[in-house]
Amino acid sequence: MAGEKKTYGHLEKVGWKSPSNIALVKYWGKKPGQFPMNPSLSITLSESYTETILYFEKSLNPSSETKFSFLFEGKNNPEFSSRIKIYISSLHHYFPFLKEYNLYFESKNSFPHSVGIASSASSLSSIALCLCSMEQKVSSSHLTEEEFFRKASEMARLGSGSACRSVYGGFVSWGENQAQESTSAHFASKMEVYVSPEFRELNDAILVIDDTPKQVSSTEGHNLLNGHPYAESRFKQASANFGQLIQILQDGGFDKFAKVVEEEAMSIHAMMLTSNPSYCLIQPNTLSAIKKIKEWREKHKVPVCFTLDAGPNIHLIYPEQQAALVKPLIEELKNFCVNGIVLMDKVGAGPEKLF
Repeated sequence: MAGEKKTYGHLEKVGWKSPSNIALVKYWGKKPGQFPMNPSLSITLSESYTETILYFEKSLNPSSETKFSFLFEGKNNPEFSSRIKIYISSLHHYFPFLKEYNLYFESKNSFPHSVGIASSASSLSSIALCLCSMEQKVSSSHLTEEEFFRKASEMARLGSGSACRSVYGGFVSWGENQAQESTSAHFASKMEVYVSPEFRELNDAILVIDDTPKQVSSTEGHNLLNGHPYAESRFKQASANFGQLIQILQDGGFDKFAKVVEEEAMSIHAMMLTSNPSYCLIQPNTLSAIKKIKEWREKHKVPVCFTLDAGPNIHLIYPEQQAALVKPLIEELKNFCVNGIVLMDKVGAGPEKLF
């Protein structure tokens, strides 16, 4: 990364590349401590990731507050730096050594900001992984590989709920549920059940309907579920959909898969529309693209479906073996995108240690 030799070349370092993820069963609504109100299920992406390098040195004047700097793509980002400062401070209980070190983060994304990819998931998971790697270097910590990733997932959760799922590849769940054993609200878990061949290689074409920052943040959206008249029904719906989707992934059937995934996408936006105050993140072109997807699927009988994050942009999900058949649809959908931008991604294997 820029500035490595000039600024930090003499320091110890660790580095991780961590991907974003897109939820199929949505996490929407949380309890204090960043715990989810319902289980969620996501796919980890491959091409949408954050690379973070953490350089560190012993502080000459240790204090209760860790001294650090954070550069994003070579520049200071005061807003995100402030968030990271609060996050790092919250981790002193888990990483007591932090107060003895100066930390220098350099981070960059493989994707532009505000394009419907959860940058907090990839950023916070990469930072959590770096801190866990640092712990192994500077302390007597001897975690197994399973324990390492479990701790990284829990640490990522404390910064961003969805980030805990980015610590694993493939299909990942988070939150206690009846469909899987040994699951927890504290950390995510890689889904270990058998997966039907039609779901093993999924592509994700990200339609950039709007590339401006959201008017309402996800944190604000979560908070608006407190006292929401339909909140309990939503949590029950998500839990039921989670169980259904786990079974569908084992049994096969893309039509059933599409039904659950699309219901989940529209459900969280319905919660936004009926919150107090209400708000709408879906744009007119979002609805036009959804209509086109449904009409095209009905006409051509090709397995394809959509999901949305907490924003206007669409994730078009389809099996890799259907890529040639779906390509004409993607070309048509470019008409609804900003400058025709579609980011091509797929299910990935999870984080990668850089050094």
